[in-house]
Amino acid sequence: MNSSTNYNAKFTNKATPKPVTPKHVQSQHQIDLIDLSKDPVKNNGKVYKYVLSVIDIFSRFLWLVALESKSISHVVRVLQTVYDQPGPPDGLQSDRGTEFESKLRSMCESYKIRMIKSRPYHPQSLGKVERSHRSLKKKIMYDFINLGKKGVNWASNLASYSHILKEESKEELGWKSPFEVYFGRKSNIHPGIVRKRD
Repeated sequence: MNSSTNYNAKFTNKATPKPVTPKHVQSQHQIDLIDLSKDPVKNNGKVYKYVLSVIDIFSRFLWLVALESKSISHVVRVLQTVYDQPGPPDGLQSDRGTEFESKLRSMCESYKIRMIKSRPYHPQSLGKVERSHRSLKKKIMYDFINLGKKGVNWASNLASYSHILKEESKEELGWKSPFEVYFGRKSNIHPGIVRKRD
């Protein structure tokens, strides 16, 4: 073998990070904001411009909360109220940027939640369910904008809309609803009697 031969090989292909697949409910949540600032609505003396979207990756169970502001401190406070009922998840994922994550980290530490980072500009590092959350977010925004054009207050109808999404049977869940997978039973609440926000 010629000792002068240069064997400096360069490998440019990098392995795509594999998303962690949740094995049970409350294993991993993903949060995001839906920007409706161009279609704000007034409800109970407050003006709402955004929606906080929280999804349980395993069950696709969804929480939607109307927000007056998208300030980090306000979002964290609202997220804490969401977790007051079911309790916090094992892991929480957000791709809102480093500033958002830094403020979120203190809450996660107090709740003993593992922070999960997604690589910016690398959607392939997100799992199929996480990508479907983005698609769902676009659908929600589209629906709410259309409701606004029809004179419907999307903030006051948020609970009913959220309930419908939780009750929809999904093929990827074995034709069960997110509610059924999350709670282990079918809902006994009809969408028509879900209370609107005054």
